[in-house]
Amino acid sequence: MRRGKEIRRSQAGHIPGALSFPCSANMDGECRLKNKELLAEIYKPLEVADQIISYCGSGIAGARNFVALMELGMPVKLYAGSLSDWISYDENDVETGE
Repeated sequence: MRRGKEIRRSQAGHIPGALSFPCSANMDGECRLKNKELLAEIYKPLEVADQIISYCGSGIAGARNFVALMELGMPVKLYAGSLSDWISYDENDVETGE
């Protein structure tokens, strides 16, 4: 993430090729992480991935998914700068829509 200036999200969309997994799905009704069986069902589409990079708009929700994926032993990294950092580079594309 670029240092020395605050980057504000000024562009709607997502990093090309990204899949959406809302972090709220990771939690049970008591604000605890769901058990591994339930988490495995949520993240089933990622079972075949060699590497997963978790991100969101600013890094908070991405960190929550990172924890859930780590709990499952999946090959995950956190893009802490997330979309706020991604859009700060003119050469990076952003997809909109589904």
